[in-house]
Amino acid sequence: MEDLPPLPVSGVSSRAPSRQSSAPDLSETHLYIRDFVRETRQRLKFTSVQLPLFDDSQLAGLSDGETILVPLSCSALNALASMTRQLDTITTQLGNIQAAVHTMPTWPALVGVLAPIHASLPDLSQRVSAAPPPPCAGPHSGSSSSDQHPLTPPIHANTAQGGGPRSPPHQNSLPPCFLV
Repeated sequence: MEDLPPLPVSGVSSRAPSRQSSAPDLSETHLYIRDFVRETRQRLKFTSVQLPLFDDSQLAGLSDGETILVPLSCSALNALASMTRQLDTITTQLGNIQAAVHTMPTWPALVGVLAPIHASLPDLSQRVSAAPPPPCAGPHSGSSSSDQHPLTPPIHANTAQGGGPRSPPHQNSLPPCFLV
């Protein structure tokens, strides 16, 4: 919602008299009210029946209380229109969610589809726990030897002949392919 500027206190007209007529001289407050009502009517696409515009004589005849109530009423109309648009958006989104929920399978249907899988889980867990460890494969199987990273450190000539330090073998229960 837009912030309203403060209403001027003075009764001095901001409009320079350009013609001699019987039209009353309007204050800044009255001009502000006229513009605010016109903008509200245009923004909300109201008809003249829904929100009539004030003519100069009606504006000049507004009491101090009415000069406060008219902008407040227009602000309330703007807020109400904004809330109505948001409510329409939420209603549309709720309808989309409800349509999506109706296309989802129900719990009994899901249980029926998953029942064979659920029944095979104990057998599957026994087979997995009794299976031998998988064979070791290089990290880049199928690629050239220059792209492969060895899982064990390379053996140099001086190490193989006993000239260098040797690391002790791994005392682990994991297969060699898991030791890096």
